[in-house]
Amino acid sequence: MALGVNAFIPPQLGQSNNGRNALETSAADLLLQEETEPPPALLNDPASQHRGSVSMSGIVLDSWRSSLHSITTLFQVPRPTFTIIWIFLLYSFTTRVEVLNYQYISLTLGWSLATVNSLLAGNALLSAVILFVLPTIRKIYLEPQRNDQEVDLLIVKGSLLLNAVGMAGFGISIASPFFVLALLVYTSGNGLYDSLTTFGLTSLTGEQRPDDYLVRSGLVQTIAGLVAAPFWSSLFSRCLKSDVLSTGLPYWISAGLFIGTMLLTRSLRSPRTHSPLN
Repeated sequence: MALGVNAFIPPQLGQSNNGRNALETSAADLLLQEETEPPPALLNDPASQHRGSVSMSGIVLDSWRSSLHSITTLFQVPRPTFTIIWIFLLYSFTTRVEVLNYQYISLTLGWSLATVNSLLAGNALLSAVILFVLPTIRKIYLEPQRNDQEVDLLIVKGSLLLNAVGMAGFGISIASPFFVLALLVYTSGNGLYDSLTTFGLTSLTGEQRPDDYLVRSGLVQTIAGLVAAPFWSSLFSRCLKSDVLSTGLPYWISAGLFIGTMLLTRSLRSPRTHSPLN
């Protein structure tokens, strides 16, 4: 009787469908893991590890090539942007001579580092004041007589002239009053970065994009800073060890570079003319 009843009862009756599905899913996951998981021997294979390192080296090499391409095409721009980029490069390189100020002033005048720090702090304050009042001077005295681009060029040339004169006097080891005066003259030559950036933006032609111009100008300033700091430090170290070279030589060289940069600005012209009588 029991056998007859069992024959008519379906075998799946009384079984949980959820449990059965879970068992089937777990079995499928185990089979998939066995198929996709690499054997331990392959994980320890030197050839496989070598291919991974070669792939990483390729990524690094491609990144290096991309960076090199960006640097090599840095100056592939039409004029006047080409000239402006070079001015940024030379100016940023030359102004990095300031890394020598603490040691140079201390050795030349026999001042303590605390005194030198006070002097340079006051110098930085003067620089901030000049940047603060420069827009007012520009608005009241310059813009009524010239257009915006002419004012920008005037500020750029004036800054370079003051920088050159200040550095030339700064390199002369004489009495401290003249020394401080030369430093103040150099600091008065402020505002070049803002004026030159504005002039470059208003001089873009054709398909030139402002963001591309700003990236290029920022990149050359970074490159100049990275190269200039060790250059000026190495030159000053040679001057200290030499019986012939003056310790003011780096500042005289920087004065010459300022003059050279000022000569580059002669090729920059304002495309518009403006007369105060109009």
